[in-house]
Amino acid sequence: MDIKQLIEETITDLINNKSLESVFGKVQVIAKLLKNDTLSRWVDCELINGYGEDDAAPEYRQVHIAGIKADYITPHGFGALHVTGQTVPIENLGRERYERIAITTLREPITSLQQAYKPDRDVHYSLTPFEKSEVQEVLGNSQIIQAYKVISNQDILKIINKAKSKLIDVFMEFNDTIFNGVLNIHSSNNADRIQKIVINAGLVQTGDGTINVHESNVLGGKNQDISISSDSKAQIADILNRIEQLSNEVDEDRTDIAEAILTIREELSKPTPQSKVLKMGFSFIKKIASSFVDKSMEVLADKGISYLIES
Repeated sequence: MDIKQLIEETITDLINNKSLESVFGKVQVIAKLLKNDTLSRWVDCELINGYGEDDAAPEYRQVHIAGIKADYITPHGFGALHVTGQTVPIENLGRERYERIAITTLREPITSLQQAYKPDRDVHYSLTPFEKSEVQEVLGNSQIIQAYKVISNQDILKIINKAKSKLIDVFMEFNDTIFNGVLNIHSSNNADRIQKIVINAGLVQTGDGTINVHESNVLGGKNQDISISSDSKAQIADILNRIEQLSNEVDEDRTDIAEAILTIREELSKPTPQSKVLKMGFSFIKKIASSFVDKSMEVLADKGISYLIES
């Protein structure tokens, strides 16, 4: 079997927006032919069986719920009132207990998430028995009929896009490390589509979802890691602090910029940070900053990118 052709076909499927479900058979074959156990395990967890409770799910699988809604019967005068679709104020539980419920790891396989995703509505997610008991505490004497978490459809879409992005990333690295750049994926049209998929994945939390292509049975080529001097790291750290300060002055609730700053800091702290991740972080900040009247943040983002180019 021509593994090079199989990878090219899979990349084409992804950039033509075919579902991950439709390509996972090919990806399984690719992983087995390359004897890449890490990729095989990722495919099994991400696309087929999902992540078990004992599995370390990638951080991009974590979402902050939009809220909890419940249908319940509550005492009302001499009778009872039937309440439907009511938002439950779980913040009344206190910060620690609130976060234990509000931050959820979606462990289902991508196939299930793709079926659940609808562009016009959010997703309802079942509560665990413990979470239901916490909701019951908030509702007091009310009798719960049903209760569920509300997951934003955009959060579901981000996970799907992130998985696609990671798969394309690993194939692009295969192109460097295994095939010496000969995969037929370099047309400008394909490059634009690949870039679009990577951008659409968003700068959500990065972490445990890394696929180590160096476990494959063929090595060589180059990677995206860079060496940054301690002086440059200090300069970039200072730039991030100034961006954070400016962001807070403009709007303390700019979580998109805060997440980008966190992503850059975490990547920068690694022994061999990836240039691609750092540049995407600063580019994302620059894009957001371009809508502000004050251009100082945009200039700082450009300066951060310049340190990466000079390194």
